[in-house]
Amino acid sequence: MKSLYKKISLVLIISFVAQITLVGFFYQEVALKRIITEINEQENMRRSIMQEALQISQRAIMRQEKPDSQLEQLSKKLNVGFSIKTIDGENVFITSSNTGGSRLESQYPIRVNGRVGNILYGYFPARIETKLNFNRAKVFIIPAIIIFILALSIVLFIYRTIANPLKKLNKVVNSINYGNTTITIPYYGEDELGNLCRSFEGMGERLKQSEMSQQQMLQAISHDVKTPLTSIIGYSKRLLKGKASEEKSKEYHEIIYRKANDLKELLEDLDDYATYNIESTYKKEAVNFQEYIEDILKDIKLEAGQQNLNLITKLNLREKTIVELDKRKIKRVMVNLVENSMKYAGENAKVIISATERDKEIEVCVQDNGVGVPEELLSNIFDRFYRIDTSRNREQGGIGLGLAICKEIIEKHEGRIGASKGTEGGLSICFTLPIKRGIK
Repeated sequence: MKSLYKKISLVLIISFVAQITLVGFFYQEVALKRIITEINEQENMRRSIMQEALQISQRAIMRQEKPDSQLEQLSKKLNVGFSIKTIDGENVFITSSNTGGSRLESQYPIRVNGRVGNILYGYFPARIETKLNFNRAKVFIIPAIIIFILALSIVLFIYRTIANPLKKLNKVVNSINYGNTTITIPYYGEDELGNLCRSFEGMGERLKQSEMSQQQMLQAISHDVKTPLTSIIGYSKRLLKGKASEEKSKEYHEIIYRKANDLKELLEDLDDYATYNIESTYKKEAVNFQEYIEDILKDIKLEAGQQNLNLITKLNLREKTIVELDKRKIKRVMVNLVENSMKYAGENAKVIISATERDKEIEVCVQDNGVGVPEELLSNIFDRFYRIDTSRNREQGGIGLGLAICKEIIEKHEGRIGASKGTEGGLSICFTLPIKRGIK
């Protein structure tokens, strides 16, 4: 049985049958007690009537009179039959309203002067049997009808409030497929089911955004792979024809090498982002942060000298401040930020790297004198595959993963990263790292 509605209904039916049985036994006990009480009351009433009839008969016999008229009156008044018989069973007197059919018989001896001469018989209607049958019907039928109506009401209520919304939810969710994730579930209650329906609608919106992000990623990768490949294929054809001069041949080889490196960097970015985005292993260790960043800056200064970059460093750190970090990944952040500034600042680029120790953290900033980023777009530059000026960035290479990788690494180090307008007019990106242990 797969239907939740059927399961709930079955449980309710079983429970209601059990309730009917229990209620039936309960009412039967009550009815039996009432019947026993009624039997005792009727027995007392019969005894009282027979005592009265016996007294009438004894007085009449003692007066040598017949009790016919008085017993007849009592018989009509109480709807009870009387008869007087001898010890041998011969009828001496019988009332006209003697009850027939089902009846209860009582007999009392008539004593006169200590001797039993006759026997008084009383005939009472057996009303207790009718009541007993009626009570049995009430015990089972009336509770059964009441509980059936209650059960039906509860089943309909459950169907309306639980089963029906679940059917709607199941139908809509089954209709979700690629390209069709925006859903509306026609249940607007404020209860848990309503919240569940709204959550599924929100999930559909997130799936749609994820699909759009995937499409943008594929378009970006396709374009960025196609651009250098086109150049590599074009210049390779020229070289294969063997018509290029030695100088042109060298130039073509350099272009091919440069474009191949662009492809390599693109694939590395994709690989790095996938690695950092799926909880990659972080090998954190305690390092002297001043010595660590000075080693990184040596490599960056060497690269900057080869590219005529004006690199300025400003370090405001204590000599023995210890920070726990993954040396390779934080170096990747520094290199990414500097390469980003070098790429977009253009010729005569000026890059300032600063590191400042605050209360419980170290703040590192990289800023340039490039064109910068509009303030309303600053919050987007750490998103995957996001680029400010699509056409310009295509020429510069990359698919917008560098800053997303930086954000992933810094957040895994329990730090923060953000962007703002720099003092040199360009872009300033700062990140923080918590100080785990400081030595004075």
